[in-house]
Amino acid sequence: MKNKTTLLLILLVFSVFGNIYLFTENKKMKVADQKKLKIFTEVSDSLSYFRMQRDSTLLSQH
Repeated sequence: MKNKTTLLLILLVFSVFGNIYLFTENKKMKVADQKKLKIFTEVSDSLSYFRMQRDSTLLSQH
C-alpha cells in the first residue's frame, strides 16, 4: 500500500509541474501571438497608406 501511495504522490507532483510548465508556455505563446498580430497590423496599415498615396498620385497625374 505504501508503494502505491508513493507512486501516486510522485505522479501527482509530475502532473502539477507539467501543468505549470504547459501553462507558462501557453502564456508565452499568447504574448508572442499578440506581438505578431501587432506587427502584422502595423505593416498592413502602412501598406494601405502607401497604396492610397500611390493611387492619389496616379489619379492626380491623369
